[in-house]
Amino acid sequence: MIEYRLSHDSLYVNINESAASLATTRSIDSRREVDCADDGSVIAVHFLQVSLGLELDGVPERERVEEALRRLSQVLHSLDAGPSDRSPRSGRIGRPHLGQ
Repeated sequence: MIEYRLSHDSLYVNINESAASLATTRSIDSRREVDCADDGSVIAVHFLQVSLGLELDGVPERERVEEALRRLSQVLHSLDAGPSDRSPRSGRIGRPHLGQ
C-alpha cells in the first residue's frame, strides 16, 4: 500500500504484507522515517517533503521500496492518459493485507 498526502507533502510506502504491528519508528534523517515491527522487520518507509525528490540511499529494504514506487509510477502513468484535469489531494494505491 502506498499513501500520498498532498497536504503533508508525504509518501508512505508499506512494504510488509504481514499483520505485524508497529513497534517503533526511527528517523533516517529529517525527510525519511522507518516503521518497524517488534521483530525488527521493516513495515513501511515514510518520505517527507517528496516534492523535493526521494532519496533511496540508506533506506532499508530498498529493493522492495523501489518495486512499490515502480508500481505507483505505472498506475500514475495510466491515470495521466485519462481525461482528468484535477490533482488528487491524497490517495492510496493498493490495500492493506488482511491476513488469512
